[in-house]
Amino acid sequence: MDNTCTVTGFQREGDSERAWDSFQTAQRDNPGSLSLSQLEVQLLIAEGKRALASERARYWVKRLQRQGWSNDEGPLEFLSAVAQDPALAMAQVGIDIAGGAGQRLLAWLDEVASREVPDYTVTRDPPGGSPGARRRLATRVGKNPCRHGYSGT
Repeated sequence: MDNTCTVTGFQREGDSERAWDSFQTAQRDNPGSLSLSQLEVQLLIAEGKRALASERARYWVKRLQRQGWSNDEGPLEFLSAVAQDPALAMAQVGIDIAGGAGQRLLAWLDEVASREVPDYTVTRDPPGGSPGARRRLATRVGKNPCRHGYSGT
């Protein structure tokens, strides 16, 4: 079985120890494999070790540049992004997958961000409302709607 698949499988299962063991096996089996660079930083990021992931990404960038890789090639672009901001680099990976859904979401957010927020008025007795409607409205609005949310009552 391909060790890179094993590494990511264990990582997805949350078995960090076995993921690292498989990573080390992959290093021994194919020390020149390009996938080692991405696997290592992904494992570190998954463990919340962003500073170390950034440091290792810088190491891999230098190593791959010495091997003749160009800065505008995918692996170096990714590793350079991880070196700058590991969380943002992984977020970008998430945005770029799923058939472009993330890119469409970002485009929509840019579009609606400039919209003016309409004014809302809350009255004690909504027009034509019943006492039950008044209670539901009061529950939804509450003192801090962002904190408490709608209770559904």
